[in-house]
Amino acid sequence: MSEIRQKVVFDDQQVIQSLTNQHALVTKVSQAISDQQKVFNDVYKVASDQIDATNEVLQEGTQVIGKHTAETIKAKNESKGWGNAMKGIS
Repeated sequence: MSEIRQKVVFDDQQVIQSLTNQHALVTKVSQAISDQQKVFNDVYKVASDQIDATNEVLQEGTQVIGKHTAETIKAKNESKGWGNAMKGIS
């Protein structure tokens, strides 16, 4: 009976040690995931800010192009009769 008791106690200690090791490993993995999540959040913030800045520049560029297009159309319309007027000068 003593031999059986020693075997059970020994096996319990191995189980406890195994569980302790597994818990330590799970804790390390959990910390690594948490660290990676922080890095991901930082990278996402930087990328999001860059996209917002790019969108602002694109909007400004679109407005400038629209303004120049309108000015070009206006100048074209204003110069329509110049060809005929120039013919009469010579």
